[in-house]
Amino acid sequence: DDMETYKEELEEYKANKPSDDESEEETGRKRKAKGGKKAKKAKKDPNAPKKPLTGFMRFCAKHRARLMKDEGLKVTEVAKRMGEMWKEVDEDEKNALNQEYKDDMETYKEELEEYKANKPSDDESEEETGRKRKAKGGKKAKKAKKDPNAPKRSWRSTRTNRTTTTRRRATSRRAAAVAPVLITGVPRTL
Repeated sequence: DDMETYKEELEEYKANKPSDDESEEETGRKRKAKGGKKAKKAKKDPNAPKKPLTGFMRFCAKHRARLMKDEGLKVTEVAKRMGEMWKEVDEDEKNALNQEYKDDMETYKEELEEYKANKPSDDESEEETGRKRKAKGGKKAKKAKKDPNAPKRSWRSTRTNRTTTTRRRATSRRAAAVAPVLITGVPRTL
């Protein structure tokens, strides 16, 4: 009875299920990638130039060690305290730190352009190293996320299935324990 009701609801749901485009319009969210999975980040090249520290981060680098050592604050408390201290810093010091950042950013952009121009392509780097990237394989496929609007299964059908499975296991265990006695006449010891 419950299983029939479930199947009817499921058929009705499948018939009226919105397409991906329609559900995107309703929720206002876009899917991240095929199957709703996040796209993997590309590995960063360790030889690539690093971005410069912002004015605030330069300020933190100067004062963090002192705060942690002298006052013995936790990391979260130090972060809060740094924000408060940054608000109290006079504009001249802020401007000086931010100007250093801007100068370093220009240098960074130049280094990045030079790096990109001299960077070997993926095909060239494979030839140089003599290695090719391994193809992905042998991984288990992840389960698709369940739709929250899909009809739910009856708890009775689940419970019935569990009960019958448990009974089958118990019966097979008993049969396995009795089989050696019938064959050899000696009970099996555990």
